[in-house]
Amino acid sequence: MKKCFQLLGLLLALLFLSSKSFSQNNLAAGDLAIASYQSDFDPSNTFTVGIVEKEDRFSIVVLKPSGIAAGTVIYFTDRGWNAVSNNWLDEAYPPNTFGLGSEAVIKWVVPAGGIAQGTEVFFIN
Repeated sequence: MKKCFQLLGLLLALLFLSSKSFSQNNLAAGDLAIASYQSDFDPSNTFTVGIVEKEDRFSIVVLKPSGIAAGTVIYFTDRGWNAVSNNWLDEAYPPNTFGLGSEAVIKWVVPAGGIAQGTEVFFIN
């Protein structure tokens, strides 16, 4: 019984003393390029003839020679930035809100195997 408590104590100590590790972002300016963008207000923005689907679409191209490593997290948004108040803008609730309104943030985690240089990746928002 004493060994069980010692083992439990050791496990709890390791749990509380361990630290969460975070990986470094391996991207720099120029590693990605926006290749295309289509607004949700564009009447040609549809997969079905005669129906406007009201979705933003865009694509990126990987320019980094070694590609992008699996697990890299990239955020995309069409929100504006207010340099005076140092925060995000949202058209639906001006002037300085984050997380409200109609503008979106896309969190993309690069899939297993990574993305090779020259690959175009498409997003629908």
